[in-house]
Amino acid sequence: MSRENEETAAFQNWMWGRMSPNDFAIVWAPVGYREIGLVCGVSASTVQHWFSDPSATSHREPSDRPQRLLALADWWLRTFNFTPRQLSAQFEQYLRQRSLE
Repeated sequence: MSRENEETAAFQNWMWGRMSPNDFAIVWAPVGYREIGLVCGVSASTVQHWFSDPSATSHREPSDRPQRLLALADWWLRTFNFTPRQLSAQFEQYLRQRSLE
């Protein structure tokens, strides 16, 4: 990673913060891999790899981007008094409406 990209990532982490998928799941329980994946823009399978045993070969650590998105989602959900499931249900309704157009 170039020095400029490192500085940009450091600034974004400082500005918006980061939240681990585990912390998000604890705060917003019960929340599923699907909801976390929607927030982060990744598949439920990817989220499953984040939660797998750290010693497992399938384990992956989330990058800064999904952790920043989780921090932003946490703020948004708290500010507007939503749960991840409510947000997901509204998104599903939006998709259904779009498919009817």
